[in-house]
Amino acid sequence: MKWLLILTFCVATVIAKPLRFKRFGVPIEVEDACNPSLGNATFADDPDDCNQYYICAHGWPVRMKCPGDSIWTPAMERCEAPGDAVNDACGFVAPTEAPSNATTEFPLEIAENCTEQNCLPPGCRCVSIEAPSGLTSIPQLVMLTIDGAIRVEDYSHLYNNIFKKLGPNRRREPRLNPNGCPIAGTFFATHQFTDYVAAQQLYKDGHEMAAHGISEEAGSDFWKEGSVKDWTEGIADQPAMFGLWANIPSVSGMRAPFIQMGGENQVDNY
Repeated sequence: MKWLLILTFCVATVIAKPLRFKRFGVPIEVEDACNPSLGNATFADDPDDCNQYYICAHGWPVRMKCPGDSIWTPAMERCEAPGDAVNDACGFVAPTEAPSNATTEFPLEIAENCTEQNCLPPGCRCVSIEAPSGLTSIPQLVMLTIDGAIRVEDYSHLYNNIFKKLGPNRRREPRLNPNGCPIAGTFFATHQFTDYVAAQQLYKDGHEMAAHGISEEAGSDFWKEGSVKDWTEGIADQPAMFGLWANIPSVSGMRAPFIQMGGENQVDNY
């Protein structure tokens, strides 16, 4: 009878302990925020890491990292410098004063105000809402670039709606530029979670493929301090993957993960 009571107590203790993580391996608060039936949020705050946040993609939390030492600020829905950031979800406390050893080695030189006297076209033009030189017909250039994994779900429900429209016969047909050419975008794809059949179809439809990293698991500091070997294994090997699994002969450049520059080591990897 004594052993039965001890076993019952242990089981009850385990069950009573609140769950910290659920299916996706992220904090339960994040899953609930992204769940369409609960929070149905666009972004979710990370309660454990102020430098991190989540994008809710069709109910799935996708972990993102703020560049450098910036802090995710929920009210602004973007990463802010520590002095401007506010994040109560993770308990962030903004710095109150600059370090005592802080020095300014290179004082900023403020440029003079732009006027019609010191800035003359065609070499210079001040910022204005007016069309230059009295032009009345000006083309608008829009660049469409998409970061991250190319998934079948996004291809079927998102990209087809962006780049195509329903025709009179209820069939998808390309959206066209004024010159009659189909609009196209550049996909900066990560290898992780990319469906290469969908990538091949996008390439066949006239879109550009570009490298964005094997995975985004490593944070921005990893790429900032990364060696040539790190950049080569994380970025430069991607064109071969596109060729092997999607039959795409070439990629159109690359975009650094988290838009984090890596100096000479990043340049030398290509």
